[in-house]
Amino acid sequence: AEPKAEPKPEPAEATNEAARSTPAATASSSSSDRKGSGQVVSTGDSTRDSVVQKLHDVFKKGVAKNEALLRDFDSDSAVMAQECEAGMYEKFGCVTKEYKARFRTLMFNLQDTKNPDFIQAVVTGQRHVSDLAGMDVKEMASESMKKQQLKYSENAKMALMDTKSYEKYAGKEINDGILKCPKCKSMKTEYTEVQTRSADEPTTKKCFCNTCNYRWKFC
Repeated sequence: AEPKAEPKPEPAEATNEAARSTPAATASSSSSDRKGSGQVVSTGDSTRDSVVQKLHDVFKKGVAKNEALLRDFDSDSAVMAQECEAGMYEKFGCVTKEYKARFRTLMFNLQDTKNPDFIQAVVTGQRHVSDLAGMDVKEMASESMKKQQLKYSENAKMALMDTKSYEKYAGKEINDGILKCPKCKSMKTEYTEVQTRSADEPTTKKCFCNTCNYRWKFC
């Protein structure tokens, strides 16, 4: 009788290929892609590269925390970081004090545990990363902070007006005034006249800017 031939083991490469094609492996790979595991590309400048890397780390954490919202949406944190930094570099021309200040502002707001809505809006595409360079800081604030800022603004306006004037103003759309704000140059200003001296002396105009909340006065 002829001896039985021993079965040949399957090549390890084929076995590995089969494992990679299983549904579990595919799902794991897809999840990894959504988490933005791409690599950042050097800009050739050490400061810019450091900024990109730190933004990458923040965006990667943001993507991971909001993975449930990104099932059908690819969000590459490396690409996001480089687009964000490129936007700042283009806006400020080079690595200036303003560039660094904007970077610090973004890092603070993107990592603010009291304002998770901001990082969520960025990683899900509701806020495009290229717009972050020029975004008003007020737009980055949480809804509770926006309400608080509005309250402070309203209180400041009330301090400049008597009760009757404020009640007339409240709830109305802000239109351009006749005075230009000396600080931000906005025309959305208002003023109230106050008689601070004797009746034959000119009144004092107390002015308020609805854009930057700057206050000033003149006679």
